[in-house]
Amino acid sequence: MVQASSGAFRACGAAVNGLVGPDIPGPTSGTDIWGRCMAGPAGNKAFAATLLAGLVVMVAGLTVELLVRPAMPLKPDAAVARPASAAASPGLLSLIAHADVAQGQMLAGQQCGACHSFTPEGGAVVGPDLYGVVGARVAGASDYPYSVALRKVGGRWTYERLDRWLLDPQAVAPGTLMSYPGMAGIRSRADVIAYLRTLADHPAPLPASTAKP
Repeated sequence: MVQASSGAFRACGAAVNGLVGPDIPGPTSGTDIWGRCMAGPAGNKAFAATLLAGLVVMVAGLTVELLVRPAMPLKPDAAVARPASAAASPGLLSLIAHADVAQGQMLAGQQCGACHSFTPEGGAVVGPDLYGVVGARVAGASDYPYSVALRKVGGRWTYERLDRWLLDPQAVAPGTLMSYPGMAGIRSRADVIAYLRTLADHPAPLPASTAKP
């Protein structure tokens, strides 16, 4: 911007000197030249050149700021939405008692089959074999290296705990290595649990709540 103003000043001075001629007293100082220059057409051009140079510098500065400014990260809570945990209820137990086992088998195959087996001789795949899981000890299979998070849970895989696990594994065992987003529908979870119940030599008793949901 300073260079543009200086150039405009020199151009304006040349114009003034050209106008006054040899017999007419001309300006004797920079202030006098600038004053005469700004009073005529050359002054308008000089002012316009100075203003344009300033706008160019301002736009260039804004462009650089936009290019180098780091993007604001998403809030952790907004990156991944997890389903809320739900406590067991008579409604859940009733749904399990009257569940669609065939539908549960299909859902288990679709959502669990890539990582788990469902037969006595299936063994561990990515995750442990689910045969006999209802009523079994949590992290109880001897042929699978469970995460520390799951080993800390303790207890058994009751209907209620299985329901919470299918809804949100991280809520049951924070830090578990199982990367499953959860099954939102309570009826779907009940169908899967009812199917898992059948995977045993001696299936666990059905829930006591047998009222139709």
